[in-house]
Amino acid sequence: MTSTGMTMMSNDTRAVTEYVMRADVFDTHTHLDESENVAAANAWDILHYFWFLRELRAAGYPAPNVRLGEADRRDAFLTAFERSRNTYWNTIVRRMLADLFECRLETPRDFDTLEEKILLTSHDPEWPVAVCERIGVKNIVVGAREMHVARSFGQRLVVVPYFEISSELRESAVSAAAAADDALASIHADLDSLRSSGYGTIRVDLEPLLSGRVASEPSDGIESRLYHSMLAELDRAGTRIQVFCGMKRDTRHHTMLNDPQRIVRLYPVFDRYANIGFEFVNAAAGNNLDIVQAARVFTNVHPGGLWWFNFRASSYRSVFQQRFEALPALRSSIVASDARCIEWLYGKVLFIKTVLAEFLADQIDRGWTDTEGARRVADYWLCESARTGYRR
Repeated sequence: MTSTGMTMMSNDTRAVTEYVMRADVFDTHTHLDESENVAAANAWDILHYFWFLRELRAAGYPAPNVRLGEADRRDAFLTAFERSRNTYWNTIVRRMLADLFECRLETPRDFDTLEEKILLTSHDPEWPVAVCERIGVKNIVVGAREMHVARSFGQRLVVVPYFEISSELRESAVSAAAAADDALASIHADLDSLRSSGYGTIRVDLEPLLSGRVASEPSDGIESRLYHSMLAELDRAGTRIQVFCGMKRDTRHHTMLNDPQRIVRLYPVFDRYANIGFEFVNAAAGNNLDIVQAARVFTNVHPGGLWWFNFRASSYRSVFQQRFEALPALRSSIVASDARCIEWLYGKVLFIKTVLAEFLADQIDRGWTDTEGARRVADYWLCESARTGYRR
């Protein structure tokens, strides 16, 4: 079996597969700024990654907060690791450990070898760069303005700050007319500050509009005034914004929330604020096609990466088909790893590239494109669309 999981390939298929695996990548969403030194500090930083851990738990693995000795924890992991062998994340973890650490986890003693190697990489300031080079990652979006990393890694970082109208600001604005004026002034001042700092792209919370709590057409209501004033300011500056959607957050369990009206109800917003570039990072599989359809209607809408419950091979395959058949490749990007350590950035990009290579090879075999056309799609989807849209 090859690195992309195929056993037999035509020359064209092999060529596009090799090209995709080498192609440059622009990762539009990570949490690497929340990691103490970007790299995993120990094996459990990798093995207890949220989504992979869910699959292990489904195979009988105890929760991380269950008190177990290290030996018992390793035994329990190996049992669940083998039981969940069919899952895609299981395959990616095996490939990640083999590629980055030349390790296999088959016995409890294999953990010692892995821990020794991670101890070395966790203290190597050039390790993040080496991992990026191995998988082709050239640019990485983070949320923090200050990160203590090697210069060679810092040059790859693109800061996309987060902006929201806080609940405190909304509540104060509702209390009195003067407070509402102050809230509007605060929003304008904060956006001016971000713009003057040189941020061409901002992550913006639009959940009240996505859910329909705030109407897409301006009104005299206080919340409407706040949100539409914010949008008008972003429109005036021609700002590109990241919009994350599709999640229902709960104190105990986060879930995918498919809402068939979520994207359609924003059509008046796309139309009115045509100078804003809206990039959607989506967690709800039921809205994938809605975003593509919106992008066909409005040239300022851009389908972005898949997020949370939507980050799975079946979703990517469906999204690739929807975008490939109906939208010029330069209009969308596909990588939003959500990674919290550099090793999982590698794993998630490997995952996306593997599925993308399979998809493009299939399009060549079916006669819908040729090798050069497939390469062009890969370049735009993996890197060039985001590189063009995200101004530093």
